Amino acid sequence: ARRQQQKFGQAALVLQKHYRAVLARREVGRRRLAEQERMVGFAATIIQTWWRGVIARRERSRRMSALVVLQAGVRGMLVRMRIRKERKAVEVLKTAWRRLVAKRKLKEEEMVREKAVIVLQAAVRRWLVKK
Repeated sequence: ARRQQQKFGQAALVLQKHYRAVLARREVGRRRLAEQERMVGFAATIIQTWWRGVIARRERSRRMSALVVLQAGVRGMLVRMRIRKERKAVEVLKTAWRRLVAKRKLKEEEMVREKAVIVLQAAVRRWLVKK
């Protein structure tokens, strides 16, 4: 009976050893799966970070293009405004110059008429004196 009890004890130890090995393999599998999930999580984070960077660079490029278009529009508008202002100034100068030339011509004509009147008056007075 004692031998049989030893055999059962040995058998129980063998069964316990095998059961502990099965449990250990399960635990290793769980840990390996948890590690893989953690690595997948890291990979997902890396991919998400990279993708957000791609999107951010595209958005920056789009905004820069819009900004360049806006700047070109504003510069064009400023140039057109300056040209309009310069044309207005040129028109003011041309008008003033024409007015000045017209006044000079009028004054000159007036002086010619005045001289003609004086010459005419002198001739008439001479004629009156001779008579």
